[in-house]
Amino acid sequence: MWRSKKYDLPRICPDDIQSIQLLTGHWGAVGGIVLTHFFVDGGALISEESHIVALDKDNKSLTYSVCGGDLKKQYKEMYITVQATTKGETNFLTWIYEYEKVNEEVSGPQDKLEEFVTRLTNTIDAHFLKEMN
Repeated sequence: MWRSKKYDLPRICPDDIQSIQLLTGHWGAVGGIVLTHFFVDGGALISEESHIVALDKDNKSLTYSVCGGDLKKQYKEMYITVQATTKGETNFLTWIYEYEKVNEEVSGPQDKLEEFVTRLTNTIDAHFLKEMN
């Protein structure tokens, strides 16, 4: 989902993601730039330009670099790694944020994004569980 079918997210999660557009490159390929408009913090619309900088199929992880949009105004650098793991019959999704703030007055991204990614992950999980039944 996060690599090759990210374009399906607005359909699956319309309350969280308004739109996703491929600006350059190919879906799921290292270097392709994607523009995403999503809702956080009680409905505020945020835009983000990002590209995949690392893809590890064996460890089921990929790392995005934020290269433009609203988040870039608050963070000089931001990398978001998403990794899927399985323990028994249970699957987990781990989000890791690495960032450098533009100044000390800016809060960390977890303040706004933690609730968003939890809601997004749960919505996607419910979607796939519904498709299985």
